[in-house]
Amino acid sequence: MLQVRSDYNLSIENRERIKLKEYEELLKLLMEFIFKNNIGDGSLYSVQVDIELVEETWSVIGHSLNLLFSEKSGVISHKDKDVFRSIIDILNNSQQLSKTCEIVIDYGLSCNESVPVGMNPIAFKADYIGRNWKELTIKNNFGFADGLWFSIGFN
Repeated sequence: MLQVRSDYNLSIENRERIKLKEYEELLKLLMEFIFKNNIGDGSLYSVQVDIELVEETWSVIGHSLNLLFSEKSGVISHKDKDVFRSIIDILNNSQQLSKTCEIVIDYGLSCNESVPVGMNPIAFKADYIGRNWKELTIKNNFGFADGLWFSIGFN
């Protein structure tokens, strides 16, 4: 498993996100290093990525969630299924997933076709639970708990 996550000491100097092209370059470098040095005996089965890492993916998620939250009634609840499904759908159809799958082919891997993206339920910071959905915006990272990530599985 390759973890490209801030909770595993990934840091980006002077900004919060990287462009998709930079993600591709980073993934290629990491894959080359892993396979050249035979790390993990070539048994790489997934890559875990911060949900906010790639600017283009985060932007699409932001647009979709802004629409969802503007129409959603009730109050914010922990691990909401509508939010989870919305994000999974975006990730499953993202350029980030497509590019990842293209890159890993060069290393004898392929993305899992039946369930390409895995993710834990979306957790919100305690301060937001019970408040109105409309209070969540991209400016406050939609009230998400720190360290949210998703996984792209390989065969």
